[in-house]
Amino acid sequence: MDFNLFEVLVMEIFSIFRKEVVRTIQVTPNFQATNLWHCEDFKTLWLYKFLDHHKLLEKDVTVNLISVFGKRPTDLNKDYLNIFFTAENVHYFKKYNDNGMSFSDLSLGFDYIDHPKYHRFPLWITYLFPPDSTFEKVKEIVNNYNYSSGVLDRPTQFSLIASHNYRGKMRKKIVNFIEANFGKVECAGKFMNNTNKLKVDYKDNKLDYLKQVVFNICPENTNNKGYTTEKIFEAIQCGCIPIYWGDESNPEPTILNREAILFYKDNTTNEELKKNLNLILSSKNIDTIPRFTDNAAEEIWRMIYELRNKIDQLIVEKKLAV
Repeated sequence: MDFNLFEVLVMEIFSIFRKEVVRTIQVTPNFQATNLWHCEDFKTLWLYKFLDHHKLLEKDVTVNLISVFGKRPTDLNKDYLNIFFTAENVHYFKKYNDNGMSFSDLSLGFDYIDHPKYHRFPLWITYLFPPDSTFEKVKEIVNNYNYSSGVLDRPTQFSLIASHNYRGKMRKKIVNFIEANFGKVECAGKFMNNTNKLKVDYKDNKLDYLKQVVFNICPENTNNKGYTTEKIFEAIQCGCIPIYWGDESNPEPTILNREAILFYKDNTTNEELKKNLNLILSSKNIDTIPRFTDNAAEEIWRMIYELRNKIDQLIVEKKLAV
C-alpha cells in the first residue's frame, strides 16, 4: 500500500505547518483504529476480520490497531492491546522508524527484527490469503499460483501499472531499458499512460488486466531490505513474469523462487536482465519454473499462525494485569 509522492509531500507539509493529531476511531466496543489509512469501513480490514474470526475480540480486552498516518501517540491506554502495523516503509516515516515498538505491545512490519515485541508480518500476506485461512487453504493458494501455463502466449508482452515515478525515478528507467532493448511497454496506470485498456476494458480491475500480460514491471517505491509489498505477488497471482526492483534484489527469500523473477539493478548495464529475458523469449520454458520455494506454504502459515498465538497470549497477559 504505497502512497504516491504528492500524498507524502502533502502529509509532510501538513505536519510542518499544522499541528498533527492522533486520530482514533472507535469501531466496536473492543476495537479501535489509530492513525490508520483512509477506510470507509474498518470492519473490512484484514486484521479486524482476522481478530474476529479467531474470536480475539470477545475476550474483554480492547485492541487498538495503530499505523503511521498521524502524530506519534504518547498516551495510549495501557489496558488496551496496542498493535502497531505498518503498510508503508517506516524508514520514510521517520517518527515511526522504530516500528512503533516504544509505544506498542506488538509491532508488525516488513523489517527483519529479533525482538520479543516484534513479529514480521508484511502487508502482502493480507492480499493473497483470507483472514480465516487454514494451513490447507494457504497450501492451496500457493499451489494455484505456483505455475502459469501459456503465459508467453498472452497478447500484451510488457506492462507497467503505476500512478507515479517516485524518488529514484526507477519506473521510468526500467521502461526506457525495456523499450530500448525489447519493444513497447504498455503503461496502463496514470504514470506514462499510453493505453486506456485498464480503465475501459477492465474497469480499473488491475488483476483482470494483468492476466493478459506476459512481463509485469513491478518495482517497489524504495529499496530496503525486507520491504517487499504486494506488487510482485499480484504479478505472480496473475501468472505474469515479474520484472522487479527492490528489497536488495532478494524479495522474500524463504517464499519466492528467485529463478522465476527478473531483476532490474540500478547503476548497472543490466546485461544479466537482458540475457535472462532473451533466454525466456527463446526457450519458452518459463512454465516449468515454480514461483514459490518448496517450503513457502509452511513459512506463510507460520507467520499467520504465530500472529494469532501472540495476540492471544498478549490478551491473556493484559487480563491478568488488570
